[in-house]
Amino acid sequence: MNLLSIPSFDAKGFLGSWGSGVLSVKDPRNGSTVVDGRLASNHGGHRLYQVHILDSVEHEQGQQQALATGISVSSGGRSLRKPCSLAMWHTRFAHINTNVIALMKRRDLVDGLDITDSSLNGKCEPCLHAKPTRRPYDSIVTPATEVLFRIHLDLWGKSRTMSLGGAWYMMLAVDD
Repeated sequence: MNLLSIPSFDAKGFLGSWGSGVLSVKDPRNGSTVVDGRLASNHGGHRLYQVHILDSVEHEQGQQQALATGISVSSGGRSLRKPCSLAMWHTRFAHINTNVIALMKRRDLVDGLDITDSSLNGKCEPCLHAKPTRRPYDSIVTPATEVLFRIHLDLWGKSRTMSLGGAWYMMLAVDD
């Protein structure tokens, strides 16, 4: 499975369109379609386009390059057709929960999702740093006994829509 970056196509001048369940990316030089796809059926709430890179060739080290475009989708030097570990799939899917990957495998939602080793056991270093389970404060909290002794502030914004009072930001203050 390849993930395509629409901004990458846009930066190189390609023209994309989608609607009525059809996706198309055209080469600006000659107007030929280089990527086409259809909206896949709704698998577990995920509505994704299943795309085909037209006029492409597989290169060594697992790269696939559309000949007419010069856009390449790389798999980091590994062939996407070879089975690999759950840890590799977890990385390829942007560190998604491994239960979701197992569900995709069980329901056969992704072509070529072959897992050789299904043990990750919470050992993903980036996830350990980015998704801490320990709270950043003590588990025993002693409430303040005096008014305004401890105040919790939360500043939120900039909002996409201006409030009725003309504000773009909101500050919430809570007395402990």
